Amino acid sequence: MSPQMLNVDDEYSTLDHDLNQDSQSWRFESYYDPQFHSTLNDELDRISALEQNWDGYNAPPLTQELIDAARILVDVLDGIACRPNVVPLSGGGVQFEWHNGPQSLELGIEGFDHVNYLKYDPRYGMEEDGFISLPEDTCIEIQRILGG
Repeated sequence: MSPQMLNVDDEYSTLDHDLNQDSQSWRFESYYDPQFHSTLNDELDRISALEQNWDGYNAPPLTQELIDAARILVDVLDGIACRPNVVPLSGGGVQFEWHNGPQSLELGIEGFDHVNYLKYDPRYGMEEDGFISLPEDTCIEIQRILGG
């Protein structure tokens, strides 16, 4: 079986329409996206249907536990971040990604109990990574990560 090709919606793939370019902060003064939940949940539904070898390199299908954890993160992110790209990972995880020029923010969901993150902005010499647990204090920690 040939691998499925994944298409990424570029409409919300960058932060430049919401991010203050002169700031180190990833937080948005105000952001309302009425399609946030439905679009991200549709993407999660789509990638949850991927079968073994979806990438052509024997990547496993995503587990329901992982998709459920990603849905919790969708709830946490609504209203505090613009819509991320949703990317399946070849190791069986899901990643939410935001990119704006040299800036990158990635939240990688590896299981129900934790999310790893990478925040990178070479303009300010910023490179931070770590882990957070779901669902304990997730909103506070995500806001801290987005905050600078």
